[in-house]
Amino acid sequence: MHKPHVLSHGQAAALPFGAITALQFLRDKGRLKQGQRLCVVGASGAVGVAAVQIGRAMRARVTAVCSAANADLVRDLGAHEVIAHDEEAPFTREGYYDVILDAVGTAPLGLRMRALAPKGRLLLVYAGLGTEIGARFTRRGGRRAKSGVATETRADMEEIARLVEAGDLRAVIDSRYRLSEIAQAYDRVATGRKRGAVVLLPDEV
Repeated sequence: MHKPHVLSHGQAAALPFGAITALQFLRDKGRLKQGQRLCVVGASGAVGVAAVQIGRAMRARVTAVCSAANADLVRDLGAHEVIAHDEEAPFTREGYYDVILDAVGTAPLGLRMRALAPKGRLLLVYAGLGTEIGARFTRRGGRRAKSGVATETRADMEEIARLVEAGDLRAVIDSRYRLSEIAQAYDRVATGRKRGAVVLLPDEV
């Protein structure tokens, strides 16, 4: 398929991983519906920035959890509410969210499950082995935890392109590195403080 004309090559490279993951988790695993309450944990990362925007495009009410330093970014992306995790606890509302998409995976599983409404879904984009095992056996009042891996398909790439062209989704690039600087790129990702995606560019000839 062709790159949407509104995107540069760098922006196009920044989108697929985060956007495909967010789309498949929200649509297929979360079955997110219009008017539902969505909480995106790790809202300023590659998956998170896409989830905020796609959730908004699906007409959910989006709460974004990120650091205070990134609050303005996620508001600009369409979050209705922002919880700065370095200033307040994110899971104090028991039985509140219909869907929680967690791209960080550091809070206790039970705490996240209690924040779900009856029949709510906790979507574990990132989960350690212990959480994965616990999630398989966790059923509380119809609440369920789901994990997995997103798979790129042509149909979903076309859906991402449609969202871009409609103005519902844009790329967020933290930084750009040349292929010869790949070690520095990995170091930036490892800080856990990037905003959006880190993009690798070919070395100049």
